[in-house]
Amino acid sequence: MPSSILTNNGAMVALQSLQMTQKNLLDTQNRISTGLKVASAKDNAATWAVATAMRSDIANFKQVSENLSTSASIVGTARAGAEQITSLITQIKAKVTSAQDPSKDKTQIQNDIDQLVAQIQSTVDSSAYNGVNLVNNGGAQRFVASVNNVSGVSTPSYIAVSGQDLNVNGGGLSALKNLDVTARGDTLFGTSNAGQKAMGTKQATFANFDAATGLTATAYGSGTFTVNYTDAAGSAKTVTVSSATAMTATTLNSDANFAKLFQATAGGTGEIILQAATRDVETGSFSINSVEGSAVLAPAVANGAAGSPIAAANAKTSADFTFQAVPLKAGETFQLDYSINGTNKTVKLQVADKASGTLLSTDGNGVNTYAVDASVVSVFNASATNIGAEIRAALLGSNDFAAAAADGTKLGVTATTGRVVIASVDGTDAVRKFSPPATDYKAMLANVDTAAKAATNAAAVFGSAGTRIDTQKTFMDKLADTLTTGVGALVDADMSEEAARLTALQTQQQLGTQALSIANQAPQMILSLFRS
Repeated sequence: MPSSILTNNGAMVALQSLQMTQKNLLDTQNRISTGLKVASAKDNAATWAVATAMRSDIANFKQVSENLSTSASIVGTARAGAEQITSLITQIKAKVTSAQDPSKDKTQIQNDIDQLVAQIQSTVDSSAYNGVNLVNNGGAQRFVASVNNVSGVSTPSYIAVSGQDLNVNGGGLSALKNLDVTARGDTLFGTSNAGQKAMGTKQATFANFDAATGLTATAYGSGTFTVNYTDAAGSAKTVTVSSATAMTATTLNSDANFAKLFQATAGGTGEIILQAATRDVETGSFSINSVEGSAVLAPAVANGAAGSPIAAANAKTSADFTFQAVPLKAGETFQLDYSINGTNKTVKLQVADKASGTLLSTDGNGVNTYAVDASVVSVFNASATNIGAEIRAALLGSNDFAAAAADGTKLGVTATTGRVVIASVDGTDAVRKFSPPATDYKAMLANVDTAAKAATNAAAVFGSAGTRIDTQKTFMDKLADTLTTGVGALVDADMSEEAARLTALQTQQQLGTQALSIANQAPQMILSLFRS
């Protein structure tokens, strides 16, 4: 190669080599500072594109995992609510069973049940997570489970969780709304007016007995008043009132034992009216056994004579009952026990989808069952058909009842809005007992079981959904970690390799610099050829 002062080939070669070394050194320093061997599309377009797509997937998966955490909280709140409701229903079931103990206060038990039912509704209303409540409606709620790449298109997939309507009012637990363990008669019948709770009176006239002044002092002075009666179990019982003063209706009513069973009211001259104070007394079966003063009364004195016991001809009885504004239930049966001309009889009235008075059945022993129209028994107004009229119409289906009582043949039935009065003319006929439907504990327990099943199923649904959400979240976290590892394999720099490369390049840089320096001295050597 000729020597030239115009072209320094050695310097050019050394410079090119040094420039390449410096470029490689800069790339290595960038990889070391960023930790990436592919930091941009310029580094490796294909790898960068794949890594960018994977980073996008990782970001989506991490957001899905975060969403699933929220979803788990929503479902967990609903599950906790359903489990709490299940526990409350269990307590209600125990209360209904407890109410069947005759020694328990059913009113207090009913109050406990009402409070538990109210707590269930409160639990339903409050089982919400940031406004999302899965226990107060039956709609489905979708939660994002993942975002998948389908043919190049991001497509979300979901976990659907069915909402459960556990509302007491009109929802899946509506069977709990009308639980009533108190005596059905106390629920159906009023208690404020005379006769409405007792549903029975007996009216009798006595010689020398004035309801206002009591036994006349000249004849008897003080005395005793004895009443025989039959209780609900059919047992014969007696209650006696003794007084050192004149025996009056007020005297009778002031006696605690008497007042538990009867209420005395002043009638006309020589007349007293006894009203049963409880449905447990058969009104047609109680009688005034004797009225005694200073002298023992003869039991068979002619009517109206001095010392006369109850005047049988005037011993008429009646049942007077008024319904509360609560609906009857289909299938409920009332029973009326009565006497016609001394013969005991029974008639039953059943709430059914038939016109009132329709004969539904007969048991072969003379006990007929007549319909009370179920479509109108909850109406309470004077202008429309009402319960009082329907009960009356049902009774009139039997030949033993009429609009007016007839001695020895029929009992009279009258009705006003929600109220019925059944009465005899005299002692030959009697209204003995009107029995309301029995409290149906079996049906109540069945309703509680239905509600318990709904709440238990809801808790199970939320439990299963919660498990699936937790499993999906764990999978999404692992998937994000796996993809992150994959991206790292594509774009992360091997720092050990880069350290070795840096050392080599730094040595090459030093050598290149030295070579360039030597090459730059070549023209000076040519110049020395021309010196003399």
